[in-house]
Amino acid sequence: MAVLTREAFLQAREPRRELVAVPEFGEGATAYVRQITAGERDEFEASMQRKRGKDIRVRLVILATCDAEGRRIFTDDDVPSLRELPAAALEPIVNAYLRMNGSNPAEMAKLAEE
Repeated sequence: MAVLTREAFLQAREPRRELVAVPEFGEGATAYVRQITAGERDEFEASMQRKRGKDIRVRLVILATCDAEGRRIFTDDDVPSLRELPAAALEPIVNAYLRMNGSNPAEMAKLAEE
């Protein structure tokens, strides 16, 4: 097993992307979900604490849904529109985000409470 050096840690790495099935939008519908950076996660968690978890699922979708090159496809301006979608439509993206970013539903619930 190789012990990582400072240089290995600091070497730029592109976050992974994964194509996720989103069946609520029809057969074969998919969306890319990406890993986020440590800084993005800190900012997201801090914003959720300030907002007391309001729209946490919608904001996760905004943060993690991307195009094939890893660029976000939604902005904060999309919150009202995304809030109107069925929750089932967002769950595959939320679940992929949680799995890919080392999060879990209990952490989301905690952010919503604070």
